[in-house]
Amino acid sequence: VNVGKQLDLLEKNGYVHIDNLIEESDLEVLRNDVTQLGGRSPVGVHEARCTGLAAGSSAFSRLSVHPLVMQLAFRSFSPQLMLSDVESCCTNADHVRKELESTTWHVIHPYSSAEFPGLVDAKASLTA
Repeated sequence: VNVGKQLDLLEKNGYVHIDNLIEESDLEVLRNDVTQLGGRSPVGVHEARCTGLAAGSSAFSRLSVHPLVMQLAFRSFSPQLMLSDVESCCTNADHVRKELESTTWHVIHPYSSAEFPGLVDAKASLTA
């Protein structure tokens, strides 16, 4: 895997997709761990977050120190980067899309109720 190419994708898209980074059996363990640690509990109305995964799951601890994951993290942030937590966030994209479609903006202009008093001083110069 070309780390430089993955960094470019991360910068451009905000995420990377790396095929076969996690074995299918390990992926099932990760999913179960997220569920057991509260990953199905919604935060607000459009997402579910699960924090503390590095401390609560040995599978997430191993994933967080995977050489490719570490290389991306070090090169994206800092070579002195230290892991403090792993978090899972699942966003309900359909809800967000519907919310954005129905959102309307009402901005009140600061001078909407004030009327221009007209020219007060007959000697005023309007040159720039």
